[in-house]
Amino acid sequence: MTNWKIGAGAKPFLMSAEQAAELIANGLIRDKAIIAFPRGFTFLTRIGALLLERSARLTSRSFRFKSPNATEWQAAGVSEENRNEA
Repeated sequence: MTNWKIGAGAKPFLMSAEQAAELIANGLIRDKAIIAFPRGFTFLTRIGALLLERSARLTSRSFRFKSPNATEWQAAGVSEENRNEA
């Protein structure tokens, strides 16, 4: 059985509390709306969100709802009175 040590492993974005406090203070002084750090992790999460949004848009194209126009309603044989019920 392997004895895993909790907290062991690489921590590339680890910083001290003093460094984090300095980044927060600088962001507040500059009146930033968003204070995000470390920069590498922030960059990766924003790129990931963009990629996820793009892939979601590409894969959901076939699920888009298209409301029929008057000609399509007529071709389907639906009267004006019954269009709201369809």
